[in-house]
Amino acid sequence: MFNKLRRFIFLSNYIRIIFYFIFLSVFTIQLNAQWLDAYIPDFKVNDDNLNSYQSNSQLGVDSAGNFVITWRDVRMYPGSQLPGFLYFQRYNKDGNALENNILVSQDTIGTTQINTLVDGRFILLWSRYFIANGGIQYYEFYFQRFNKNGEIISPKTKVLDSSYIPSNNAALGGFALSTDPTGKFIITWSRGHTFNTPRNVFFQRYDSSGVRLGLPDSVSVSGYRAEYPDIAVNNDGSFVITWQDGRFTAPDKNDIYLQKFDPNGIKIGGNIKVNDDIDPNTDQVAAQISTNGNGNIAIVWIDSRNGQTGMYYQIFDSSGGTVNVNRKADELTAFGYAGIPRISMRKDKNFYIAWLDVRYTGKDQFYGRRFDSIGNPIGNAYMIPANSPGSSVQIPNDIYLLNDRVYSTWHDNRNGGSINVDIYCNVRGFQNPDTILNINYIQTNITNEYNISHIYPNPFNTQTKIEFITRNNGVVNISIYNILGELITVLLNQNLNKGFHNISWDAINFPSGLYFIKLSYPVGKSEIKKIIYLK
Repeated sequence: MFNKLRRFIFLSNYIRIIFYFIFLSVFTIQLNAQWLDAYIPDFKVNDDNLNSYQSNSQLGVDSAGNFVITWRDVRMYPGSQLPGFLYFQRYNKDGNALENNILVSQDTIGTTQINTLVDGRFILLWSRYFIANGGIQYYEFYFQRFNKNGEIISPKTKVLDSSYIPSNNAALGGFALSTDPTGKFIITWSRGHTFNTPRNVFFQRYDSSGVRLGLPDSVSVSGYRAEYPDIAVNNDGSFVITWQDGRFTAPDKNDIYLQKFDPNGIKIGGNIKVNDDIDPNTDQVAAQISTNGNGNIAIVWIDSRNGQTGMYYQIFDSSGGTVNVNRKADELTAFGYAGIPRISMRKDKNFYIAWLDVRYTGKDQFYGRRFDSIGNPIGNAYMIPANSPGSSVQIPNDIYLLNDRVYSTWHDNRNGGSINVDIYCNVRGFQNPDTILNINYIQTNITNEYNISHIYPNPFNTQTKIEFITRNNGVVNISIYNILGELITVLLNQNLNKGFHNISWDAINFPSGLYFIKLSYPVGKSEIKKIIYLK
C-alpha cells in the first residue's frame, strides 16, 4: 500500500511538472508573439536618391497586415517642391517591397488619400490643378481602383463632373475617403459650389465597382462655413462624417461637428457639436475620425482652449452617446504646439492618436500615444520615428492600427536639406511600442569583445542574474530601461578586468512587464537584451 501511494505521488508530481512545462512553453510562445514580433524599423519608401521633395503620404493595410503607401513626389524636378506626381508602393506584412515605386498620375498632385480593403484591393483619391483659358487655374479631384496586386481595375474617374476655379471659397476645402468591407466607398469633400459662397461639406456614395449611387448630398447646414471633413464607415455600411464648422463662433474660428448616416446615406438625426467648450473665440480644427467597425468612434482635433494648442479627443459608443468628456491627448500644458492630428481605432475599441509636436527640440517631430477602450491614456506620448536624428524635421502623414501593430508614415529631412525630403514608414507594437524605438535609440554597434552570455531566470519573479563576458579591461555599464525607454536603474558602472562576471537585479520595487538590459562598453558600443518580470 505504501509503495502504491509513493508511486501515485511520484506520478502526480511528474504530471504536474509536465503540465508546468507545457504551460511555460505556451506562455513563452504567447509572450514572444506579443512582445517579440518582428516589427519593422524606419525605412525609406521612395526609391530615388535625388535631391527631391516627397510628402503627403497615406497608407492602407489589409487584414493580413500587407500594406500600401501612396504619396506626392517631385523626383522628376529635383530641387523643387512643385509640380508633383502620384506614386504608390506595396509591401508584404514583413515590410518587403513587392515591386518598385509605381507612378499613378502625372497630374499636379496636392493631397492624396488611400483606403485598402480586407482582401488587399485599394482605392486612391487625389486632387490636381491645371492651367487653362488664358492662365486661369482649375481644380479637380479623381479616384482610381486597384486590385491586391496593384493592377488598375477601373479608369481614373473624376468625382465632380465640373472643374472649378480656386477663388475665395470655391477652392477645395479638404476631402476624405472610406470603404465598407464589401468595397462600397464614400467620398466626402468641402467646397463652395458657387462663387464666393461659404464652403459646405458634401458626400458621394459608390458601389464596389466604382459606380455612383445617387447624386452628391450635403452634410453640413448651408450658409455656414464648413471645411476639412473626414469620414469613417462601419461594417454595415453606415458612416459618420466630421468637420470643422464656423456657425456659432467668432470670425475665422471653428467648432467640430459630426453627422451620422445609415447604410443608404440617410441622415440619422442632425449635426452634433463634438467639442464641449462654449467659448466662441476658441478654435477647433482639423478633425480626424476612426471607427472599430461596429459603430464606436473616436475623433481627435486641434484645440486652442486654455490658451494652448493641443490635441483633444472624444469617443462615442455605438448608440451615439459620448464616453466621458473631451480630453487632451498630448501632455504639454504651456509653451508647446501640437498639430496634424491622426487617429486609428481597432476592433476592441483601443485606439491610437498621433500628431506633430515641438516639445523637445523646437523642431517638428512625429509623436503618438495609446488609449484604451474607454479613452484612458496608456503610458506617455513618444516619438514615432525610431532612428531619425533629433535634428531632423518629421511631418506626420498617416497611421493605421491593426491588432498589435501600429503602422506609421511621415516625410522626413534626415538625408539633408529643406528640399531633400523623403517618405519614411515603420511598424511598431501597440502593447510594446519600444520593440522598435528604444532598441534603435539605445543600441549602436554590437561587438564580440563584450557580451551578455546568459540571463536567468527569464521570465523571472523578483530577482534574476545577468552573466556577461569582458575580453578586454575597461569601464562597463549595465542599466535597466522600461518599455518607454526611460532609465530606471543602473546596476553597474565601473572599471572591470577582462573575464567572466555576473550581477543580480532585484526588481521587487518595480511593476511587472517587459524591460531592456543595456550593456555598454568603451567607445560607445552596446548590447541590448529583453527580460520579462512577472510578479
